[in-house]
Amino acid sequence: MSAKKNTTQWFVEPMDEHTNRVISEMLAAAKTGLEQKRMLASDGKEHDVWECTYADITKLRRSKSKGSPLEYRLWKRDASYGSMQPAPDFDKIHRRKRRKTQRTARRPT
Repeated sequence: MSAKKNTTQWFVEPMDEHTNRVISEMLAAAKTGLEQKRMLASDGKEHDVWECTYADITKLRRSKSKGSPLEYRLWKRDASYGSMQPAPDFDKIHRRKRRKTQRTARRPT
């Protein structure tokens, strides 16, 4: 009996024309074959979104942190059917937790 693999689909909803242009150029350069779609979300409304990979989202997050004025919303879908859900705040979830280490006092030699 094989375990069922749960795949997550990621979507980006641009909030302005500039962001839409940047996302379309980024996906065209990546040649992933992903396209813009109109998808039903959990709020009952349809949204114009770009389907993208997790790597694409990482690129967008990096460009946003570099001061680029990109405005977008992230959505996810845990299977290839159903409605999209708002994606969680990546900065809070995917931040690595640092281990607290005790510094040992240096002894004079």
